[in-house]
Amino acid sequence: MKLLVTNDDGVPSPGLWALADGLRHAGHEVVVVAPAEERSGSGAAIGFILPGEGVAASPVERDGWQGSAWAVDGPPALCVLLALRTGAFGAGFQGIVSGINPGWNTGRGVIHSGTVGAVLTGGNGGLPGVAVSLDAATAQVGEVGLSPRVREHWSTAAALAAAAVEALAELPPPESADAVAMLNLNVPNCSLDEVRGVRPATLGRGAPGGARSPRPEVDADGRLRLELVPPALDPAPGTDHALLIEGFATVTVLSGIGEVDGTGDDVVERLATLVGDRVTSR
Repeated sequence: MKLLVTNDDGVPSPGLWALADGLRHAGHEVVVVAPAEERSGSGAAIGFILPGEGVAASPVERDGWQGSAWAVDGPPALCVLLALRTGAFGAGFQGIVSGINPGWNTGRGVIHSGTVGAVLTGGNGGLPGVAVSLDAATAQVGEVGLSPRVREHWSTAAALAAAAVEALAELPPPESADAVAMLNLNVPNCSLDEVRGVRPATLGRGAPGGARSPRPEVDADGRLRLELVPPALDPAPGTDHALLIEGFATVTVLSGIGEVDGTGDDVVERLATLVGDRVTSR
């Protein structure tokens, strides 16, 4: 497959290149288009683009890398969008692979993850994808920088990501003709033979994490002080976070943005009365 590889930690991240190398060694054609710098927590944002200003993009050279690679001044969703819509980085992409993110991406808070946001953006454009994260401690909560005390087993996540890409082609067709397969893969930080197994998982629930204010008021200088905290996830049995803690790699099939048929009829009728419109339920 021809794969677009990106991340939200920027082109300096070793996880990005471990993923790209692993996919290339598995026989895939890989094009790297990633943020020029750290963009964690960007979700599926593309940022503010001024017409006529353009977006800075530059080729990336790396020892041992023979493929095409680009650094973009923008979040990962923008990298995907530019790759799919402009053709500036080539054509014929068949899938998106995002990562390897240092730190887990579990629970419903993945809506804020740039790693996952890139795959959701690709899915919105009709391409299947895999978001892959490694449960390795970072220097601080918020996924900014790596911890110097932790060895990251990038090769474990890269091997499972390559297998997940192969599995995409074998998944049953989605119920909707417009839907594509999007996988969220979380991997324990250990060698491949130490992973307890792989399990399907639901998204865990819990309080959103990332930031809180030690004082619920704005300072005199107009700033709301923040501190970074881990999300309070409920490790309910069968959820991605619970299984990851137990040493399993987890796979969660994600759905993109879509409407729910019929549920908005009452709202439409109420709003229609404001403009004198007569609406009948479907």
